[in-house]
This record gives sequence, C-alpha cells and structure tokens, in this order.
Amino acid sequence: MKHPDDPSEDDIEAIADEMTDLSKLSGDELRQHLLKRLERLRRERRELNDKLQELDPNAEVYESLAGHLDEMSKQFRETEARLAQLQKRQTGITRITIENFKGISKPVTIPLRPITLLFGANSAGKSTILHAIHFARELLERNNANPDSTLQGGEAIEMGGFRNLVHKHDLEREIRVRIEITPTDDGVPTLAELLDLDDDEGGSEVFSRLNINSQVQTVALEVVARWDFGRDEGSFSECRYFLNDEAVITIRKPKPDSLPVIEEINYFHSALLALDESLGELKKEFDREIRRFRSELLTELAGSLPKLSGNAPAQFGFDVVHPKTGAVIVKRGDAIDRNTIGRLVVNLPNVKCATNADELLPPGRSEIEAAVRRFEEKEHAALKSCGIFPMIQLNGQTSPSPSLLRSLPFPPSALGEEGQPYWAVINQVVVGITALVRQHLEGFRYIGPIRAIPDRHHECPQVEEAARWATGLGAWDLLLRHYDRVRGKGDSFVEEVTKWFEDKERLGLGYRIEISGLRSVAEDSLLMNHLKLLQTQYDERNQHDFRENVLNPLQSTPQTPRIRMTDTRTGTEVGPKDIGIGVAQALPIVVGALDSRSLFLAVEQPELHLHPAAQAKLGDLFVTQSKQERLFLIETHSETLMLRIFRRIRETTRNKLPQKGLEFTKEDVALLFVSAGESGTRIAPIRLNDEGKFVDPVPGGFFEEGFEELF
Repeated sequence: MKHPDDPSEDDIEAIADEMTDLSKLSGDELRQHLLKRLERLRRERRELNDKLQELDPNAEVYESLAGHLDEMSKQFRETEARLAQLQKRQTGITRITIENFKGISKPVTIPLRPITLLFGANSAGKSTILHAIHFARELLERNNANPDSTLQGGEAIEMGGFRNLVHKHDLEREIRVRIEITPTDDGVPTLAELLDLDDDEGGSEVFSRLNINSQVQTVALEVVARWDFGRDEGSFSECRYFLNDEAVITIRKPKPDSLPVIEEINYFHSALLALDESLGELKKEFDREIRRFRSELLTELAGSLPKLSGNAPAQFGFDVVHPKTGAVIVKRGDAIDRNTIGRLVVNLPNVKCATNADELLPPGRSEIEAAVRRFEEKEHAALKSCGIFPMIQLNGQTSPSPSLLRSLPFPPSALGEEGQPYWAVINQVVVGITALVRQHLEGFRYIGPIRAIPDRHHECPQVEEAARWATGLGAWDLLLRHYDRVRGKGDSFVEEVTKWFEDKERLGLGYRIEISGLRSVAEDSLLMNHLKLLQTQYDERNQHDFRENVLNPLQSTPQTPRIRMTDTRTGTEVGPKDIGIGVAQALPIVVGALDSRSLFLAVEQPELHLHPAAQAKLGDLFVTQSKQERLFLIETHSETLMLRIFRRIRETTRNKLPQKGLEFTKEDVALLFVSAGESGTRIAPIRLNDEGKFVDPVPGGFFEEGFEELF
C-alpha cells in the first residue's frame, strides 16, 4: 500500500533526470531523455497551474508556487530549445578546405549546408571547388595524383594532371584538400564494426577497449599531393586526421616508392586525454622536458644569431613564417634580440625561413633550420622517454590512405609500452575516418553544365557508370533501370519524376514520362514464322498451338525498356530527341535531386535553357529534397532560382508557406560569392537574415542588373 508521503512517479522521474549524466548519452538516448523530460515538465506545469487557479492570490503559498511555475516554464523552454538543436544538427560533410589548387592559393574554407549556392562572374573559380572534390576522391580511391579524367567527371572534366592543377603551376607547392564531417549518432566506426567482428572473435576486447565517439563533435581528413621531381609526376604524399578541428595523426609517404610512415600521433590531443587520465601525467612529464629544451635553445640562439648578422644593429634578413598557414612569425628587418628569438622558439617546430632574402644563403638561416631539426628530434626522444613511439612504418601499405578491409599493418607493441592501449583508437581514427569520408564521397554525384540528349533508342549500360552523370546520361540510364518488368511500366520513382514535370504546382513543363518494354523478334526466327502464319491461318490455330509456338516464346523474349514522353497539352508521344532543349537539360537535375542515393549532388548551371518560372521552381525542388539529409552544391547564375530560396526563408519565418514541405531557414543555406583577384580565387560568404534578405553587401553585378535594366 502506497504511503501518502511516498514520492510520486514524477518525483522519482525528476530525481532520475537530475542524476543522469547527459554527456554520456548517445544521440538517440539523449533525444529520448529530453522527450521524456518535456512530457514530465508539461504534466507538472499543468498540475501546478491547476493548483494556482484554485488558490487565493493573497495566500502565502501562492507566490512560492507561482515562482516554481516560472522556473518550470523556463526549464521547459530550455529543454525544447536543446531538443530542437539536437534534431536540427546537420550531419555529413559540413566543410571543405582547399589550398594551392587551381585558382586557390592560401587555404579557403567552404561551409556546406543542405543547400550551398555558388555565384559569381564567369571564370571566377566556382568550378574549382567542384574539381577539388573530384581530386580528393581520385587520391583516396585510386591513389591518383595525376588525373586527366575522374571517376565522377569522366570525359566531361579534363583535369590535366597535377602540373595543371597546382596553383600557378608551381611544382614546389603542395595541394591540400580537407574534408570535415559531423558524424551521425553512430559516430566514427571502430575497426571491429568495419571488419564485422563479434565478441567471440575479440571484437570488443582487442579492437574496442577505447572509443573516441564520446569525445567527438567533428572529424576531418586532409589529403595532400606533391610533385615528385625524381619521377617527374605528382604523388599522393600525406593524410592528416583531425578530431574537433585539431590534428591527431599524420601519415606521410615521402616518395612514391617508399613505405608510408605514421609521423605524428598527438597522444596529448584533448579527445585522447579525456579518454584516459594516465595520459595527463605523461603530458606533464613531456611538457617539462620540452620547456627545458626550449629554454636551452633560446639561450643558445640569443647568443649566436646576433653575431651572424651583417647589419648593425643586428636584423633578420628574411621572414620567418609558419610552414602550413603562412603566418609571419618574424619579419625581415626585425631586430635580432631575445624577444624576436623567443617568438621563433615558442613556435618550434612550425617555423620556416622564407625566400625573400637578398642573399642565397643569408646569415642565420642554417642555424634556424638546424634548430627545427633538433627540436623535432627532441620531441621524438621525449615521447620515447615517456614510453611512446611516435613514428611507425606501415609495411605492406602502398598509399598514405589505409585499406578498409584490415587493421593498420603494425602490431600494438610498435607503439611502445605506454602507447599499446591506443592501438584500437589509432585504427579507429585512421581507418574509421577514412571509411566515413569515402562513404560520403561515394554518394557524391556531379552533373555538368551541358547535359547530353540521348538518342532515339537509348539503352543503359549493363553496369552503372558514375561518370555518365557528368553528361546527364546517367539520369536517363536510371529511369530505364526503374522499369517494372512485371507491370510493364515505370515504377514509383518514375511516377515521382513525372509529377515534377507534369504538375503545374511543381516545374509544370508539360510532359509525362513513360517507360515501356520493347521485345525484338529476329526476321529469320521460328517465332517470326509463326507470327506470319497467324495472318493467314489464325482461325485454324488452336489455343495450345498458339500458346506453345507464339505466346510463350514471345513472353520469354527479353524486354528492352524505352523512354517515351507525352506532351500533356497535345497528347503527342515523342522521344527524348524531340522534346524542348530546356526540358532535356532539366531532366538530369530532377532525377538526380529525387534519387536517394545522391547524398551529395553537385550541379553546374541547373537553370540552363529554362524560363524564369521553371528556374524558380527548381529552387523548390532543392528545398524539398534537402530535408532528406542530403547536400546540394549548386553553381548558378540564376538570380530567380536564388530568390525563390530566399522567399521560402521569409515565408517560413512569417508562417505563410503555400504548402507543407517547403519549410526552410537561413541556417539551411550557404550563399558564397566567388571572385578572382590578384592573389587568386576568393570566396565571400553572404549572410541572410530571417526574412531572406542580405545582411552583408552583395558585390556588384548581381541582384543589381535587373533593377538597373528596369529603371
């Protein structure tokens, strides 16, 4: 029997809620927890409000209960906001950073949203972003740093190899492409998950003792290609892995014929430190040793560098910069004193002497380069003294990128006594992040600016070819693959494509797409002879003869699907060659946008040959399909298309959308203006407000020309 003083179910639930460590919950668990909390708070608010309605406002308890209700309402709003943020979290590829690729020199970061719009003048470099994605995939899947054609671009994109792709054709530069991903609730796959190992095979104990997923918000893989002067060709030279925007592991292959080496493992990365407290003690020991060595170097360089300068007072004859970012640490002409040398030493080993000196070998340069080498050696020695081996050769691996079918080719003992427990984590970082990036790039689909029109008797190849999408033919192939041989017509996917072409509320292009099966009978075949006999002896043939000699052979004849399009205004049936050029150019865009396998669809000039009303409705197509956890990267010159997307933002804010499914917010779109300058391609994000209006000024030539032409 329940005692009156016993806590209620809501009380017990509230206590359990307070005791729950939300940071340890997975995404799905956290969602469920917050939903339960919302329901409990909703019940308690209602009950408390009912009590207040019954009380005299002057009663002593009234003010206390009213305050409690306010606090509960605040908790309710905060929980609602957190749940909304969790449910809205964008996963998948969220940023791409490009360096030294075509028109881009210094690192340029491209934020990706469900819809990312690239706009700018002709030859500004908009296609550079798309080509960088092609290049990254070539490196990861084909170890190819010298692509002419690509897996996705086929003959539609001629890359021209490394020499043509590197910025200003400067073979001293390295091309870098970094792809950042926000993982889903499943996180980064462990080696046990990738190899499908269960507990009986040691999946948990051997491979998954430590797991980074509890500490990870974002992961990234940076691929690097450089010119090999010995072979006179580009080579895939490096993979860098990032957790939460901080590098954790670097694999480098110095020469095409050398073995890849793990050159850096950042055991003191914040994510790894959070996994194991014992690393914190090792870090303290390591930091003490490095601080001592920096102090020694400072004293040594402060005594030697001023004496080497030919100037009085002593000055640096060259810039000293950060080798990856290009940030200037010491300027040419700065005084050589303890302060400037201190800046240099603090940045070791990320120090590089620039080539802007008057002399070929300026005084002090060799001493600084020697200090960098000594510092790197000291770092390795200090790690070894802590029981960690920082460099590991990957025997049997041919590329900086690992195989996804096995663990990295080295035993745990290669990591040293203290490093052995992190063998599983290192494999999860390298193999798991590589698997994630390749999975997303496999869902990348590219449609070029000029789409081919298939011939009258178009047939799709037996095996799907990703490169056919670049010319648009992959879309026509896909429609044929959606032929239902049992029903003798296109399936539900074809019907959905037809709705977008036929429905006036959608694109309204006035065509219905139909797929039918065509059976071919050879002129000299026995079946053709029986068919001819039917003309003269139809009445004499019995049902059995007809079925055995005509019907059954005819039904066993292979069907070849054919695409026909009916003009809904006239009822005329036509082939792909006979439709308007705008319709033919739009079909690959619609098919690609509706195909659920297009996880990341990149399109150049989707508006080609379409009238303005249809261009606007393409905006609605991208808006509706972007809700399916997919990305659209659109290079466009169409203000009409962009304005439709901005309009949907405004209508969502005002709750005045014409129909469901068109909800869209400023957070769902990235608007990037691409321009060419003396230093290379520039990308300027243009912010929008909740009304879909520009927060930042839009560079001249866009959204102005129409106004000037009218007025």
